[in-house]
Amino acid sequence: MKAIRLREFGGAEKLLLEEVETPKPGEGEVLVHIRACGVCYLDVIVRSGMRSRARLPLTLGHEIAGVVAQKGNGVRSLAIGDRVASTYRIACGYCRYCRGGQGAICDNRQGIGEHRDGGYAKYAALPETALSRIPDGVSFEQASICGCVIGAVYRAVVATAAVRPGETVLITGAGGGVGVHALQLSQLAGGRTIAVTSSSQKMEKIRRLGADEVLFSPAGSDFSPHVKRLTSGRGAEVVIEAVGSATFPASFKSLAKAGRLVFVGEVSGQPVAFNPALMIYKETVFTGVQSPNAEELTRVLELVAAGRIRPLIGEVLPLADAARAHQMLAERSSFGRLVLRAE
Repeated sequence: MKAIRLREFGGAEKLLLEEVETPKPGEGEVLVHIRACGVCYLDVIVRSGMRSRARLPLTLGHEIAGVVAQKGNGVRSLAIGDRVASTYRIACGYCRYCRGGQGAICDNRQGIGEHRDGGYAKYAALPETALSRIPDGVSFEQASICGCVIGAVYRAVVATAAVRPGETVLITGAGGGVGVHALQLSQLAGGRTIAVTSSSQKMEKIRRLGADEVLFSPAGSDFSPHVKRLTSGRGAEVVIEAVGSATFPASFKSLAKAGRLVFVGEVSGQPVAFNPALMIYKETVFTGVQSPNAEELTRVLELVAAGRIRPLIGEVLPLADAARAHQMLAERSSFGRLVLRAE
């Protein structure tokens, strides 16, 4: 089969289209004929070598949607021909975190496209526990981004921040794959949304998505005075932080007393400095989220099928253009999510 292989860490040019052996599903696994695979910024991080646990050679890609082509021994919940989408994390199911419903931080977790071969290929062998059926009416392209990006945002907005009607939600990186879906889910929860983008070209598109306010903030600038002005000096009750360390200082200053800041993305991996005393004074909460489990992925797919969430695809590219997709992602030139499709 054809697959994009990473044999050494580095730039996008390290992604090579090769002919490799088609994998065979093991115990509890199925072989998925991949129809779409989303391109996540985590793929760029893994490719660069920032994730030292990644084992080379490797096929990247964890936002997978396709059709079950073969079944390994012991598979009970899926049948050949089922349309399925994947989570990013594979949990063991028996450690203390899995037993407590926190499979995303499983002691023995594996990342698809990081610790085992992923979806930049025609086929992938995946555990049935990491897959959810795709409802009728949801395309493969839409389903591919429901696990990592929309599922993570669902956890951030609904489960972790628990956005309540009338609360102000500040969203950084609002024109990216995380931001455009955080905007939709925050609106669905009844929040008033303030969207921040460093791209003036994306402002009108963000407005058309229904953002209550859109702020243009060039890289490194402080948008907090504008947030305070828009909230009568109070600040935002919730911040969905999709950029990370680059925007965190302004996001923290934008946070209201007793506010909740949830990290969903971190694009640079750089440390930040802040005064912990301000957390005490403001009684703020900082936390982060990873990808959803299969049950949460199923809920997200159902919301998409019901028309409550609209997956936003920036562009669908052929598998051979994986390097170009990575360049586009690094340049932040795409509005919405990029998706690869095997020919």
